[in-house]
Amino acid sequence: MLGIPFSLAAIALVLSACSVVSPEHSPDSLRANAEVIKTIHLGMSPAAACPRLARMMSWCATGPNYHYRCAIVDDNSRAVLTGTLEAVFHAEIFLVTDFVRDEGGTTATIYQHKGMMIPNFPELVETRLNDRECRPE
Repeated sequence: MLGIPFSLAAIALVLSACSVVSPEHSPDSLRANAEVIKTIHLGMSPAAACPRLARMMSWCATGPNYHYRCAIVDDNSRAVLTGTLEAVFHAEIFLVTDFVRDEGGTTATIYQHKGMMIPNFPELVETRLNDRECRPE
């Protein structure tokens, strides 16, 4: 009997505007409130790094309705990757990565919250970016 009210409460939480993985609803608010900020260097342009990370994460950092999208500036000098949980009535931003061209490649700054349903993205990028298991053929 206890299972039915709990199930209804869980469904109500998911369908409501309550936060599931992150209270942030924009990339700027996540940048301002991130619990983890890490900068790494990648040996490729922002225009190449952003979609490559998005594909890798879609294969190796999956979650319930997690979507990874890139926005690339026209001159390919900057890009932004956002990780979004798309719930029924709202979206939550749980990852923002800013890519900026520098000498010899790109500086990527990763912003995220900590949470049970959120992987450690800096570690994932550093260890799995070139992993064949995280690249669709």
